[in-house]
Amino acid sequence: MRHRFFKCILAVLFCAGAVGVIHPTDALAQEKRGRNRGARPSRDREDKRDMPADAEKKFNDLQEQAKKIGPWDQEAQTIHQAHVNVFQMNGWTSESDQYALSLLQQVTNISPWNPKQREETFLNGVQTRLNLSAMQRQLVADEMRRESMQIAMKHMGSMFPVVMEIAQTRAEQKPFTPEQIQKWSQNLKPIMDDAMAALQRTSKKLEATMSEDQRQKLKTDLDAVVRRHNDVEKMVQKWQAGQWNPTEWGLDNDPIHAAAMAEYRAKVAQTNAKVAVATANLASSPNINTANETEWRKYVQWFVAYYTCDERQVSQAEGILKSCEKEAADYLRSRGKEIEQAEARRSTADSDAKKALVDAELTRLRNPSARSSNGSKSD
Repeated sequence: MRHRFFKCILAVLFCAGAVGVIHPTDALAQEKRGRNRGARPSRDREDKRDMPADAEKKFNDLQEQAKKIGPWDQEAQTIHQAHVNVFQMNGWTSESDQYALSLLQQVTNISPWNPKQREETFLNGVQTRLNLSAMQRQLVADEMRRESMQIAMKHMGSMFPVVMEIAQTRAEQKPFTPEQIQKWSQNLKPIMDDAMAALQRTSKKLEATMSEDQRQKLKTDLDAVVRRHNDVEKMVQKWQAGQWNPTEWGLDNDPIHAAAMAEYRAKVAQTNAKVAVATANLASSPNINTANETEWRKYVQWFVAYYTCDERQVSQAEGILKSCEKEAADYLRSRGKEIEQAEARRSTADSDAKKALVDAELTRLRNPSARSSNGSKSD
C-alpha cells in the first residue's frame, strides 16, 4: 500500500517477486492514469465490477494521510536501515537475499507517489537478473498488475483500515505498540498466503518461457523468497500473541521508537544478566544427580521457559546440557564396575544400617560433587 511501513513488510516477504513492489493501490493508480488518458480497458478493468465502489476514495484518502508523514528522502533512509536490520537479524545473507535487498532499496528510493517509476525500476532489475527478453518482461508486468488487483479486491476490507491506522500512527510521530501489531497481524497470514500463491503462479507462467539457465536462477531466488516467507510466518505467530518489539521491523535506530527501544534494551539486558547467572550454575545444580540425566533435561526445559530464553540462549543451554551429558556418561563408564559391585552388595545387605552405608557409597560414586563435598579425591 501507499504507506511506507506496510510496503516495507510486504516487500521483505516478497522482495524478489512481483507482489510487494507493485501493490494493489499502485495497480489502482495505474488504472486511473489509463482512464485519464483514454486508454483501452485492460483485462483487470474488465473485472472492475468486483472492485469495492469506494476503492478509489480510499486510495485517495490513504494518499493524503501518507503525505503527512514527511519528506520521502528522509523516510527512505529510515526504510533502508530497517531493511538492512531485518535481513541481518533473520540471517537472510545468501546471494539471492542480498540481490533482493539491493532491488528493494532501489525501489524504495523512489517515492510511492511514482508507482510507474517504481514498477520500471523493479522490472529493470528482474530483467537484468534473469536475462529476460522483452516479451518475458511484459509477461511479468502483466501478471503483477493482474495479481495485485485481485489481492486488492479480495482483501481491501481488511487491508485498508490497518494501513490507514499505520499511516496515522506514523504521521502523529507515535511508536507502534505490541497491542497494535497484535491487532494488525490477525489478518496478515491470508494476505501473505495469497501473495505467495500469486508469486508462484506468475513464476510458473514465466518459467514456461525460460531457458534452463534462466529457470535455475529463478528457482534459486524463489527458494530464498520461500525461506523469508516461512521466517516471517513464524514472526506473525508471535505478533498475533502480542509478542513484538521494534527490532522485528528493523526500527532499532528509528527516532520515533527511541524510547521503546531503550525500554526493550533494558529489559533484554536484565533478562540476559539473570540468564547468565543461571547458566553459570546450570552444570552444577545441586538438585541434579549425575545418574539421572532425565532430570537435567527437565531442568533445562524449565530454565528456558522460566527465563523466556531467546534462540541464542536456548542454544547455549542445550550446549551446556549436551556437554554435561557427555561428561556424565564418561564418568559413569569410568566408575561402572565400582557401581555394579556396590549395587550387588546392597542387594545382599541384611540390615538397614548396611544398606545406608552402601547407599552413601553409591551417591558418592554417581555424583562427583558429592565426592568433592565429602573431601574425596576426584579422578
